[in-house]
Formats: sequence, C-alpha cells, structure tokens
Amino acid sequence: TREGWWTYELCHRKKVSQFHSQLQRKGGAADSGAESTVFTRTSEHSLGNFAEVNIEMPPDPSKESPVLNYSFVGGTPCGEGANQVARSSEVLYRCSLGRSLIDAVHSVRETSLCRYQIV
Repeated sequence: TREGWWTYELCHRKKVSQFHSQLQRKGGAADSGAESTVFTRTSEHSLGNFAEVNIEMPPDPSKESPVLNYSFVGGTPCGEGANQVARSSEVLYRCSLGRSLIDAVHSVRETSLCRYQIV
C-alpha cells in the first residue's frame, strides 16, 4: 500500500518493507525504437522480520472483534550515532462484524522513532 512518498509491502508472517517507487523509462533495442516504462525501488528499508503474534480480546466481543497483533523486529537500523535502533513494526488485523468483508490497509504511521503501526 502507498502512504505519501512511501510504499509499504507486507509479506504475511515473513517481513514488512518500506520503499520509494520511482518511474523510469528504458529504451528498447536500437532498431526497434521502443521504450518501456518500469517502476524501480529506491530507498528501501526493512521494517522487521516476523517475531510473534498475540490476540487482544475486546471487553465486549459482541461489539468488537478480537485484534491479531503481528510483531516484526530487527529491521534496517535508523537514527544517528549511539541512538541508532533497528526498525520494527506491528500489523493489527481486525475482522469486521457483519460489515463488508473488504481486506484493506487503513493506515500506516510511525508511532515513535523507527517504530511503525499498520492497521
């Protein structure tokens, strides 16, 4: 999913990545004169590898569904000098209660330095 300048990639129970996707034109063979357009990844960062999953039960299951919280740790280092930390993220899954069953990423945000939440 895309959020501003960044595109996010989630590989279920494997990894989360963040990258910028840039459009590039590539020339074809000299005799054909054809050009192609491709997207290339730049500024790619790992937001962590799968670590664990926890189930968070709501106070009233008839009004809210449980939340599956997937944790990803050990991503690309960020920060400066001695303050450098590994990027990490959590992916929160929530089922709809009788509403439309559309799989979608609703938001991606950096909750604190180098820590991301995907809902």
